[in-house]
Amino acid sequence: MVKFVIIRHGHSTGNKDKIFCGQLDVPLNETGFQQAEETGAWVAKNYKIDEVWSSDLVRVTETVRPLANRLGLPINTDKRLREVDVGEWQGIPVDDVKSAHPDEIEFYGKYPGKFFFPGGEGYADMIVRVAEFFEEKAKESDGKTIAVGTHGGCIRTLIAYVNGLPIDRVGEIPFVPNASVSVLNYEDGKWSFELMSYADHLEVKSGKFLVV
Repeated sequence: MVKFVIIRHGHSTGNKDKIFCGQLDVPLNETGFQQAEETGAWVAKNYKIDEVWSSDLVRVTETVRPLANRLGLPINTDKRLREVDVGEWQGIPVDDVKSAHPDEIEFYGKYPGKFFFPGGEGYADMIVRVAEFFEEKAKESDGKTIAVGTHGGCIRTLIAYVNGLPIDRVGEIPFVPNASVSVLNYEDGKWSFELMSYADHLEVKSGKFLVV
């Protein structure tokens, strides 16, 4: 069996400023750094981690660094774990996009799995690379427990993928809190979640945002 301990990044400056981050390389804010410490301590206490992998974006590497430091492990990065590319909306405040593109925002809010960001990706694109990463690691890591730092959109699409939901139904997947932990097992060719979006270990929780 292979166990993946999946960590969403902590609260970032992009979350705080309520902009469309996508693949914009924004850091954690003060709350996010505290969440990273708390999550690292909780994961290290409850799981024997063999490897640490992360999106190459700084808000994720900063989130998994306390865990890696506690365990004396390097952080391996993979671009396939990046958030969805929001294209022309990257770096723009959500309120500004709502004013300029009300119909598109309404469609995205209702049917995120069917939406494609102008000049960027859709969730249907993202799940291809995310699933490729997990399938690849599962086949080469038997007996290991691997920590994976990534983004909320990646985790929601992965949950849909594992549960056999068409990606256009990703909107049915509950919100994934900042610095939450999900645990995914792979055994005998089958995937199953034993924990999803656990955040009870956090002293400071983040609110729910439309922002990716």
